Amino acid sequence: MKSAFIASLVAFANAGKVHEFFAETNLICSLCKDYMGHLSAGRTEEINDMFTLFPALKRRVLSMTTDNNVDFSQPEQSCINLELCEGTQTIEEMLMNDRPIDLEEIANKINSNPNSTWTARMPTKFEGKSRAAIKKMMGTVVDPQWVIRAPELSPYNNASAENQTIPTNFDAQANWGGCPLITWARDQSDCGSCWAHGTTEAFNDRYCIATNGSVQQPFSVADTAGCCSSTCLSFDCNGGQVATPWKWFKNTGVVSGGGYGNNNFCYAYTMPECAHHVAS
Repeated sequence: MKSAFIASLVAFANAGKVHEFFAETNLICSLCKDYMGHLSAGRTEEINDMFTLFPALKRRVLSMTTDNNVDFSQPEQSCINLELCEGTQTIEEMLMNDRPIDLEEIANKINSNPNSTWTARMPTKFEGKSRAAIKKMMGTVVDPQWVIRAPELSPYNNASAENQTIPTNFDAQANWGGCPLITWARDQSDCGSCWAHGTTEAFNDRYCIATNGSVQQPFSVADTAGCCSSTCLSFDCNGGQVATPWKWFKNTGVVSGGGYGNNNFCYAYTMPECAHHVAS
């Protein structure tokens, strides 16, 4: 019993951190396990494609791989050994992650900075929430080393627009009054699906604008979040990319779907809205 307890403490102490951010941690772990599968099967072309897309993965894998750390029959444990998947948290980490964050203190620190260019306030939505609860809402990959970038487009070049003055104010609702969905801010609930919300809603608006308001139905965020996984290199509530769903929209398409409980369309959002501005 004593030796088992000591072994558990050693496991806690040696647990590696993959990344500071939630979505990146899940992406790196998934890539590592895919890499193990390709390596054990000798699929060098797939490995080269992964390394081309994510040079950071190549650097981390090649700098840390040793015979003692890798067991192809246990890809997840091998990736934990390589610090590319989360291991067991230390007791200190568990306590820190479950402790409510003092957001008012953070806001005051920002506002007391004489070089700050904006005013912060405590968001009531996250009042009393722990670090772990807040982190899992941040589902978009933002680290430049792990972001998949969309192809660059040619700069907008219209001779008639060259000398136009950029307006100081712009109201999308007023400009595209035939597309009322522009004003609908959907609720992602307790889920890191912001990557799917941002892309699906933007595509919804652009499609309506391009068809001069003839397409009014909402597109399904749940479809993007749940079905564009391997194609988008995304993981539903565990985070995803914002550049990849666009190719999926074009080649596969996205079904219609409203908010939670709205059965008027094909695929409603699967989680109820969070309570806002009320005691709940």
